[in-house]
Amino acid sequence: MEESVKLHLAQGSVNLNIDRLAFLLTELDKIHNEAESEKFPLFSLEKRKKDILKILEDGYLFYAEFQSQIIGFASILKRKESLLIEHLYVQTEFRHKKIGTKMVEDIFKHFPDKEIFASVYAFNSEAIKFYDSLFKLSSLVFKKGKCYTERD
Repeated sequence: MEESVKLHLAQGSVNLNIDRLAFLLTELDKIHNEAESEKFPLFSLEKRKKDILKILEDGYLFYAEFQSQIIGFASILKRKESLLIEHLYVQTEFRHKKIGTKMVEDIFKHFPDKEIFASVYAFNSEAIKFYDSLFKLSSLVFKKGKCYTERD
């Protein structure tokens, strides 16, 4: 199947299925919300459409397509001297088929002279494992909060 998946870079004003991308972004919202509902609210489809348009205006958006349907995407924020992968999502039934890996590798190819970072929330062990296979750990960020141990 991975042979028939097509990767694309969208930037600026393009003829793109914004509704589909916004839907996939809301699917990512659900994953975050299930882990920490207080921190990650569920956003409306309309809000996420505006977010996708903002990404296209200010950054880069890579997407994967299978049989003319968008099945995954990565949004990239421009920094002064680097890029940050802000979101990366592949539709559940297409995971573990190297689509996310191919998207990240495509990002690396498009920006060979840029330093590229990815951030992931500590609760997202699947994403941590994924990024660990493609990136070198650069830093850890700790947040004030209660530390839970087996005795708690």
